[in-house]
Amino acid sequence: MRIRYRVVFSEVLAGGLLLLGCVSSGAEAIKNSSFEDPVDSGLGYNWVSDRAVHWERWGGWFNRETTWTPVLDGQCMMAYHHWRIQGEETSGIYQDIGDVPSGKPYTFTVQVMKDKGANAEYVEIRLESYLGGQTLASKVFRMADMKGGKWVPLSVTGLPQSQGIRVLVITKPGRAGQRKGAIKFDEASLSEETNPAVLATMSSAKNNTAYGLIRRR
Repeated sequence: MRIRYRVVFSEVLAGGLLLLGCVSSGAEAIKNSSFEDPVDSGLGYNWVSDRAVHWERWGGWFNRETTWTPVLDGQCMMAYHHWRIQGEETSGIYQDIGDVPSGKPYTFTVQVMKDKGANAEYVEIRLESYLGGQTLASKVFRMADMKGGKWVPLSVTGLPQSQGIRVLVITKPGRAGQRKGAIKFDEASLSEETNPAVLATMSSAKNNTAYGLIRRR
């Protein structure tokens, strides 16, 4: 069983497990988890802002979208405009969550949909120490790992050594001159990991090893 910060239901292919989610009161939830709320620029409310409040970003063309479809939750999503990228640098978003206790494993999940034909190099899901600086766990997903035109939950599990955690979504462009498609992101979540199979794997490995899951509906 996995404890989530809001009620969700998801499947795990490995072992054919169905994991049920329930609300946890032990830590702070991810804020603006489906990117519905825009950044306040100081010039008044701007629904079509390409930045989502509580999320920092870097690189190019990783934007909040209010009219793209299909969304998984609400009306908005974040999207990596891969076909527009000119340089070789990564792009991404992150959020620091201060009220996560140390010594317990946590799983960060984000729903991802790639366009059919999208040929970015990879999507990386990462956990770092609070405010950054130390990578706790990281998992890289290639385009072949995701079916085009379908939402796929991508996850990584790590163990914070001190209070707080940073969650990151990172994209790397494909070969210059051949870049196609976009990659969409929705419904991010952070959960205390209590799945016995995952915990058993973690107990037999080093604390900084990444544990990635691809869950398909």
